[in-house]
Amino acid sequence: MSRLKDAFDFMKTKHGIQTRKTGGYYFEHPRRVASYVVMYKDSYQIEDLMIIALLHDVLEDTTATYEQIRNKFGKMIADTVLEVTSDGEEMALMGGKRLYLAEKMVNMSSYALVIKLCDRLDNVSDLDPMGADFKKRYIKETNYILDEIDAHRDVITITHHRLINIIRETLTKYEVPEYNYDDIPF
Repeated sequence: MSRLKDAFDFMKTKHGIQTRKTGGYYFEHPRRVASYVVMYKDSYQIEDLMIIALLHDVLEDTTATYEQIRNKFGKMIADTVLEVTSDGEEMALMGGKRLYLAEKMVNMSSYALVIKLCDRLDNVSDLDPMGADFKKRYIKETNYILDEIDAHRDVITITHHRLINIIRETLTKYEVPEYNYDDIPF
């Protein structure tokens, strides 16, 4: 069995019949994230990056463990999946999701940032079924995170720039007034 097929099967089994708020089975989301990785990242480690993309939510949203991932796919993949996984306790200590994710994404490895940006791109591409308040909050959160990456990340690759620009372009289809970060209630 190929490593990609093994990763897809592992992810699909772990996510099971979970569904997304936007509709559809959850496993479709990591599959789309992996497809964005292929579309936008040119790398000799593309298979590893696709596996990380497929597994990017399993630690956060399923019973999968770091050890299972490390044993099946290796330390680098397990470490990067762990790096892109949000820590709810740390998020609370930092004052909420937008601050936590902005800080995390500014400081994460280049490969992890590619995965997180592809994840964010899929999420902003799938906002149509969501309510107006959720869309507004998510768009504000996304703009804040992208602004922080632009302002504070030491190394931004061509791939990072391209993904940031595509995310910003995707957001333009939603009419959201100018925002003040201090007004965001999270």
